[in-house]
Amino acid sequence: MQNGLNKDDHLANKFGAGKVIGAATTEGVTLTDSGEVEHTISGITFFGALGGGDDTRGIENSEKMASLFNNAGLRAEVVDDIKSVEWGKLIRMASGAALSILTRLEYHKILRNFDLAWCYIQLMRELAEVARTDGVTLRDHTEMAVKSLVESPVEDAIKTIVQAGKRIEASGMTHVKISALQDVERGRKTELEELLGYPLSLAKKLNVSTPRLDFLYRLINGLDSYLL
Repeated sequence: MQNGLNKDDHLANKFGAGKVIGAATTEGVTLTDSGEVEHTISGITFFGALGGGDDTRGIENSEKMASLFNNAGLRAEVVDDIKSVEWGKLIRMASGAALSILTRLEYHKILRNFDLAWCYIQLMRELAEVARTDGVTLRDHTEMAVKSLVESPVEDAIKTIVQAGKRIEASGMTHVKISALQDVERGRKTELEELLGYPLSLAKKLNVSTPRLDFLYRLINGLDSYLL
């Protein structure tokens, strides 16, 4: 469930492809100043076989993991295209993380501000173009809309994001910070390579133009050079 896409390859190279399944989660936690982990967002976790419908072992292991999570009170479901989910999580996470690192704002403040929501949507769309060029079919998954946000008119997508930010604010979850911002505030390097480095290297390979992502990558990489 680590953020990014290259985690699956790293694990497969270490343990063998047959022993690895894909996963992504929208559960949220924050590390408090006292060192406690606070559960901030009740989301959902997705599992799926990396080999698709022919990966019988992967499907069985995904169903086992989903069952364990659900029995523990953590919502989970098995999907038949986990790569789409992992890309969807990356598209939303990387866009929000980049803006959070540079503005130092809590997540809901980024979403509910029109100008920042515009930036969020533009970053999502550049990442989505990389995914589509790589053959990934983007979808709207449970509690994780992606397809509608990158394909609907920009104005409609912005309204959806702003409304989401207002809902988070109304729920009282105003202290939620993306993990990358938590890293910066603690003087630690960010997950830059996992969040932006990998999709940018893929974009270069696929000849996809990503000017906004390139610019933000350099800004954050410069910041990272001063962090431990």
